[in-house]
Amino acid sequence: MKKNGFTLVELLSVLIILGILVVLTIPAFANIYTGVRRENLNGKITEIKAAALKYGSKIKDEIKDASGSCIETNVAELIEKGYLISESESENVIYNTVDNTTLDEQIMICYNIPKFDIEAYYVYNFNSNKYYYKNDMVKYHNPSNNKDEIYKCVIDYPAKGGIYATNEKSKKYFIKEK
Repeated sequence: MKKNGFTLVELLSVLIILGILVVLTIPAFANIYTGVRRENLNGKITEIKAAALKYGSKIKDEIKDASGSCIETNVAELIEKGYLISESESENVIYNTVDNTTLDEQIMICYNIPKFDIEAYYVYNFNSNKYYYKNDMVKYHNPSNNKDEIYKCVIDYPAKGGIYATNEKSKKYFIKEK
C-alpha cells in the first residue's frame, strides 16, 4: 500500500525541532538588535561631537582663555545655535536609540595645547550605578586635585549590557583621556 503524506508523529517531531531552534535563536537576534541600536547611538554621538567641533572652532579663542581650557555645552544649545537639527518639533532634543531618553549629557569642548587644536567630548557624569559601554566618555570629579577628569571606557560586555561601574575594581575598565 502506498503512503500519502506524513504521520502525526512525524509532523509533531518536525514542529518540536523547529520550536527548539526558534527558542535557541531568539536571544541571538535580541543581541543583534541591541547592538544595532547601540551603533546607531554611537553615530548620533559622533554627529554631536562633529557639531561641537564646528562650534568650538568658531569660538577657539574663548576656549583657550577658559580656565582649564574647556567649556561646557549641551545638545539643546548646539541645536539653538544651528549646529544640530532637533528630532522633535516642540523641543531641542536628540533621542537615545538604546533607551529612548534624551541625549542631554554634557559636551566638553577643549583646547588641546600639544596639538594646537580643538577636541570635543560627549561625557556622562560618573554614576556608580550605571552601565557604560566601550568608547563611552565619563567625567569624574577627582577630589584629590579638585579637577574634572575625563575617562574612556575601553572594554564592552554586550551580553551583560556594558560595564556596571560599582566599585574601585571597575576603574580598570577606564583609561584617563584628559
